[in-house]
Amino acid sequence: MIASVAPWAWAFWWGFLELTMAFSRSTSTLLLVVYFAACAVFGVAFGHRRQSGGVRKTGLALALLSAGTAVYGATSFFVVGMRVLAYLVISAFLLGIAYWYRRPGSLERPPTGATATP
Repeated sequence: MIASVAPWAWAFWWGFLELTMAFSRSTSTLLLVVYFAACAVFGVAFGHRRQSGGVRKTGLALALLSAGTAVYGATSFFVVGMRVLAYLVISAFLLGIAYWYRRPGSLERPPTGATATP
């Protein structure tokens, strides 16, 4: 198990370190938000495909980490455009994951054989 997780953990950590040392603090935080969001979507998709609850939960944890990073970073950004972009990225992928995790059949649909009676 450790041998199969270690390369993925190393790759994630390497990407994290590279983005932390990006051009400026604002750019670095925005890139980290996008990076965490992309890794979260990948983790949830991979967990669904492999029927692995642990991988899906790790993806959801990364989604929460991304949301927290976006909120923290947006309060410290000096440029309004970067604040808006961080909030748009985080809201778009959180809505996507929420849609993905909806219960099957949770949408209100009439039964297939039902007809409306006047």
